Amino acid sequence: MGLHSLRHLYGSLLADGAYSLADVTRRMPHKNNTTTLDIYTHLDSVTRRKPG
Repeated sequence: MGLHSLRHLYGSLLADGAYSLADVTRRMPHKNNTTTLDIYTHLDSVTRRKPG
């Protein structure tokens, strides 16, 4: 696993965990919340998709 993959995993886990959007944005660091939402919240929609 490369450094970029680890960064993406870290950001995705933060976004899916108990951290606020502002905290994730600050930790990654991004200029705004929209960037964080676009990049790291995709797992939320995939993991909550109903089977079938």
